[in-house]
Formats: sequence, structure tokens, C-alpha cells
Amino acid sequence: FVGLRQQGCGTYALVFRARSRVSGKLVALKRMKLDSQEEGVPTTALREVSLLRQLAGSPHIVQLEDVVWDQRSLYLVME
Repeated sequence: FVGLRQQGCGTYALVFRARSRVSGKLVALKRMKLDSQEEGVPTTALREVSLLRQLAGSPHIVQLEDVVWDQRSLYLVME
């Protein structure tokens, strides 16, 4: 992703506007920090991904396009 520009922030995440290097499409990246402990992905993040997948296709809900992670963060790629 290129052109990361912060659009908003909340208690658990930061949201960035970016462009996919592969498709050229504008996306929203929601970055959730992972704890340095060995607990893995936070329950709130798992719940959000699950709900977005269940509600996929609804015209009133942002669409989840992908989930990407590294050692420090989990990224939800959304339309």
C-alpha cells in the first residue's frame, strides 16, 4: 500500500487512507496494534472480522476486502 494518510483514530485502532500497489484501488486500512505478549490477536479484532464477514454484501456496511498482519499490527483492508 502507498500514500498512507491517517484519516481517524480510536481506542483500539488507527485508520489510514491508502492505495493498493496491486490494483490501484483506494482503500481504508484499519491498523490494530497487537500486544507484545503471546496472547495473539485481540478478541475485539476477531469479533470485528467475523461480523464484517457475516454482513458482507450489505449496502449499509463497509466491505472487508482482506486481513493482513505483521509482528506488531493487524490490518483490516476495507473499501
